[in-house]
Amino acid sequence: MLANFLLSKTLSGQITGEYESPELVAQGSQAAKYSIDLGLRKTFMDRKLSVSLMARDILNSNQHSSTTSGAGFSQTSETFFHGRMYGVTLSYNFGNMKPKVVDMKKKEGTQDMNMEGGGEQL
Repeated sequence: MLANFLLSKTLSGQITGEYESPELVAQGSQAAKYSIDLGLRKTFMDRKLSVSLMARDILNSNQHSSTTSGAGFSQTSETFFHGRMYGVTLSYNFGNMKPKVVDMKKKEGTQDMNMEGGGEQL
């Protein structure tokens, strides 16, 4: 599951959840797995500067456990992954990525001439 949300014009967020149900395998079973990640982004200075905060596996639940058994043996294993992580990102956009008004007018003029059908006059 992935959900994006806007809290204001300059504050947005994202939450990601993952769930895998328990599974039966040839000689045993694997337990359910789940994790939740969260991110927030705030922009400043007319969207040129942004600060992002990230939290991975906020429930500290990213682990894998399985049970395997057969004739004369039984084994249970648990694996813990990286665990909870936090991060901060600071970004600054240099320059202007928006097209200039003059360039837009030139494009619109070119499209209009192409739409008139080859310059026939009546």
